[in-house]
Amino acid sequence: MQRSRWMAVALALLLETGCQTTSPEALRVSLERKPPIAHIQRTLLGETSLSKRYELRIHTGEEWAFEYYLRMPRAVTKPIPAILILAGFETGRQALDFLDERDDVILLSMDYPYNGPPEFKGFDLLRAVPSLRRMGLATLEAGSLALDYFWGQPEVDREKIILIGVSFGSIFTTVLGGLDERASAVVLIYGGGGLPLLIRQNLREAPWWLPSWAIPPLVKAFFGDFEPLRFVERISPRPLLMINSRQDEFFPAPSTEALYQQAKEPKKLIWYETGHMDLFDPSLIRRLTQEVVKELRSAGYFSPPGGHGLNSPEDLCHEQEIDQAGVR
Repeated sequence: MQRSRWMAVALALLLETGCQTTSPEALRVSLERKPPIAHIQRTLLGETSLSKRYELRIHTGEEWAFEYYLRMPRAVTKPIPAILILAGFETGRQALDFLDERDDVILLSMDYPYNGPPEFKGFDLLRAVPSLRRMGLATLEAGSLALDYFWGQPEVDREKIILIGVSFGSIFTTVLGGLDERASAVVLIYGGGGLPLLIRQNLREAPWWLPSWAIPPLVKAFFGDFEPLRFVERISPRPLLMINSRQDEFFPAPSTEALYQQAKEPKKLIWYETGHMDLFDPSLIRRLTQEVVKELRSAGYFSPPGGHGLNSPEDLCHEQEIDQAGVR
């Protein structure tokens, strides 16, 4: 009984101290006023016949830096497309492998700036809520800085800067894409909108002390600034591509459909029939990103296979794999 009382008090304090939801325009202005890039550190991690990989640290001050991972073609003779990809927790470096090796695109991924409790159990779940909010705001700042970085690189075609969000990363990708028009296209893989629904869906084993009625106000108080439904329509008139699964147990179909309906044209939704955890299968994520490349190529972001632009040597066989993938 004593523990239950303390949990209730802690929950009430969280709701009481929650933050006022910021309007999209105010959030956009806030990002524009962020500290500028002070200096950049680039450390070589490895290389292949097509590209080099770096750890990138973008500093905005003497004591603060955001960590990224960069995949750069070995030789760039003209400005080429650039992609910022946000995926799940602790997938920054691995996200560089989501797209097959190719020499016609610059790829940047990042680690989330999260410094809260490592596990979301008991009191740690309550303690994590403010930390997750701070991480969300810092992620938007880091994403905006990544676009600053792209904007300053002569190798980048400024008209072909693409945001790709996978799973958890789709939330922040939607917000960033709605706020920063330097992103010329937005791709969401296995994402959705309606944060209260998503949290209820993912808290199947909800703590006994967290009543279902408390989830919507808690989400609004701390995470309202990151609700994809508030930002997705701002992506228009830039193209939006969504790739989702009707079997997704974390981002259920109603969440996907709500986000797609809220978005404006031009937009496209492609359905798969796999579970969310199948994203850990490298062959699936490779197949999904091949679908992305195919769609971006048709929209003019990449040269066609056999064209005058640079391409992955596997492009032609990838086209066959995609056509046989059972996409609905």
